[in-house]
Amino acid sequence: MGSRSALPPLPPQYVSVSASPPAPAVPPRPPLPPLPPHASPRRPSSTGTGAGAGTGTGGPPPPPPPPPLPAIPAPAPAHPMAMPVPVPGPAMYGSPAPAPYQQHHQPPGYHQPTLFAAPTPTHPRRVSTASFTSQDGSGPPMTSGGATTALSLSLPLPDPGTLATAREKALALGDQNRLLQWASDIMKYVERKSILTANSGTAAEADLAIKDAQLVGWIDEAIGIVNVHAAKVPTPVPRALYLRGDLLASGSFPSYHQRDLRSAFSDFEIAARMGYPPAYFRCARDYEVLGDVSRAKEVYEKGMGKGDVCCTYRLGMANLLGQLGLTQNLPRAAQLLSEAADRADLETPQPAYIYGIILAGEFAQVSVPPNVLMPALVTDPNRSNLTPQQHALFEAEAFRHISRAAFLHFGPAQLKCGWAFEHAQLGCAFDPLLSVQYYILASQGGELEADLSLSKWFLCGADGFFPKKEDLAFVFADKAARKGLPSAEFALGYYYEVGVGTEKSVENAKKWYRKAA
Repeated sequence: MGSRSALPPLPPQYVSVSASPPAPAVPPRPPLPPLPPHASPRRPSSTGTGAGAGTGTGGPPPPPPPPPLPAIPAPAPAHPMAMPVPVPGPAMYGSPAPAPYQQHHQPPGYHQPTLFAAPTPTHPRRVSTASFTSQDGSGPPMTSGGATTALSLSLPLPDPGTLATAREKALALGDQNRLLQWASDIMKYVERKSILTANSGTAAEADLAIKDAQLVGWIDEAIGIVNVHAAKVPTPVPRALYLRGDLLASGSFPSYHQRDLRSAFSDFEIAARMGYPPAYFRCARDYEVLGDVSRAKEVYEKGMGKGDVCCTYRLGMANLLGQLGLTQNLPRAAQLLSEAADRADLETPQPAYIYGIILAGEFAQVSVPPNVLMPALVTDPNRSNLTPQQHALFEAEAFRHISRAAFLHFGPAQLKCGWAFEHAQLGCAFDPLLSVQYYILASQGGELEADLSLSKWFLCGADGFFPKKEDLAFVFADKAARKGLPSAEFALGYYYEVGVGTEKSVENAKKWYRKAA
């Protein structure tokens, strides 16, 4: 085990003493600083039935997203680790500006779909769609009629078949790293199914997933693997300590590990002292939440030195916003955020999204001058003085990073990509099909604005791409309205009032109008 001088001592709140008071309310499992409310994906609470997941570290960073094509296969469920856990405190980490439906650079003949008007795009690509039923029955398919081979807009995730194959290989080889990777994937798979079910509103499916005999057996085996390797004598396995610490911090599997923040911190601390990079972020984040900013910054810096992308991202945000006792340093912030964005992966997709938003000039708290972001190409600090070529370059780079985050299952990025193809923004061509496809991915990840956008698309249809489908317009508006989105509540009231996708009902219309008011 590494030297115990590598990290600062435990904060007082974590020191084990007899008759110690209850642990402070440290938020469980925070993968990264939270996004603002308008951009944060919704995350259901743990059911306490054993459905949930720990976190671990994945393999090497996934490849960049493929270029979009007119047809893609049905999307996999949104990955839970793309979803940040909020931390108390007003605007602790800043927020990117919302991306409302701006009317810039629209293609000729295009009108934004609304509740009351259909779009009339002029677009050379004309395809037919015979059906709008996805694999899970919750929306339109991910393919357009007549299309051939498709590339996915999101990274393929493990399914029962690939998990079974990975288990067999790991057991056959007796490979410690493979076993821990499989254990981590199993826990993520369970949580992903739970989140997808919560977003679809069908609780029965979650119950079936939890009671599935094979899945229950795999959960038992996976957590057993973590426990054995975390308690290995004479030296525990750092990654196993990290996974066990995550189980203890989250309490997602209470029948195996009750929530215990002190023990979780101890596991993270030991894993960090043994040189496991992701553990540095968890230790530093706990110090920061507890108000020990100097220790937090010290451990973030140690983690960044070990190559941890989360620590790099956090320090980039601190330099951008003047946090952690640092003076605002925009060049340093741009450097660190660019590095973090380039190394974004399935575990940590947020840096790519945030850096893309900054490049697009849509970050709310701070406007980073273009000559700071691209000093080799731009000398003027005023964004409005960019040449058309420079503006196009910024848009292309912004979309490259945002679409990478979308490829890594980050809901706000998928929502932004859907918006870009709907409004021909960020250098994207107007493409209703790609817009719908990205919106569906975002919808599966819990983005309510994506549901409303889908409702608008299907209310109107898109000439030459797909017809209007009022039943689907109603379904998506109903989904968002029942989860409390005011604009969707208003839309649902209108649908009931005039009979869009449902029977007219003045009573129901009044009910939803009152909710939206």
